Amino acid sequence: MSAQVGFPSRPAFARDRPRRAGSESQPATFSGANHAKRPRTDPGDQESGFGADRGTDREAQADVLPRRAERVVERVSSAASGDGPMVRSPTGGAGADRSSFAGDHLMFEPGDDFPSVADGLEAVTVTRLGGEDAIAVAHALRQAVHTREAQRSQGRYTAADAGWSFPASEVPEPLRPGDVIVDAGGQRWTVLEVGQLARGSRWRCVARNLAVFHGLDDAIDLEKAEFAKGEGGAEEPAWQVRHAGLKARIQPVEAEIRTEHGRQTTAQRFKVFLEDTVTLDETMRIRGPDGAIYAITACRKAEAIDALMEIDAVHVD
Repeated sequence: MSAQVGFPSRPAFARDRPRRAGSESQPATFSGANHAKRPRTDPGDQESGFGADRGTDREAQADVLPRRAERVVERVSSAASGDGPMVRSPTGGAGADRSSFAGDHLMFEPGDDFPSVADGLEAVTVTRLGGEDAIAVAHALRQAVHTREAQRSQGRYTAADAGWSFPASEVPEPLRPGDVIVDAGGQRWTVLEVGQLARGSRWRCVARNLAVFHGLDDAIDLEKAEFAKGEGGAEEPAWQVRHAGLKARIQPVEAEIRTEHGRQTTAQRFKVFLEDTVTLDETMRIRGPDGAIYAITACRKAEAIDALMEIDAVHVD
């Protein structure tokens, strides 16, 4: 059994091309069960045969594609529900979802939207160099130091360093080298370098944890003598803690053997490195983590932002 099926007229994109002599389409004959089952079309219809099937496919696509676009629009609209109403493109596409109101379209603003999409944000406190009032920052982001920053530092950056970024809306003035960041765990980070990100919406800096970098594994107390008259009328010191739990490193420097009244004594000298810069005077002393007492003989404040305060001390029996 055979069936005659006519080819459709020339495709739409070729209808305007000039014809060549003898190039008119002619009916073709096919045989086989599959072709026999194909429904016959109206011979008078110019878009018959395969053209009819193609027309059916186009109708199906015309029905399916808008539904797909509508689902995409629903997902985008749901994600951007806070940005105002969204409308579908007049052409039915999903790539032009924009509000009918000027300016109401899906857009990512680094300064405003970053806190709502970024993970790992933490609350920190920023203290300006010079002891100005601390600034509370709710959306700080801690990151590893970038490779390019490490290369630019020529080996100055270490594992004790980290990159930090802050919303400019929460830190109006840029950070400066020497400012201190106190993280949620109480760790202190001293700012070394400052930059800017995302069109000025965020500040970025590289900061160093001096306690880790310098191995400040001791916790000391600074005590101050408050003098009061004792039972005999002489003034006696009563030691009061002025600074408790300061991160420090007590490092032996030398031991000097002395002979006094026929007895030999050993005077041990130490350097005490402090994370914090504090004000000292002759009425103060150091109590070590083991309870040992150290008399202060001299002190030097840090000469650089990544250096520590140094105290010369002598162990007191």
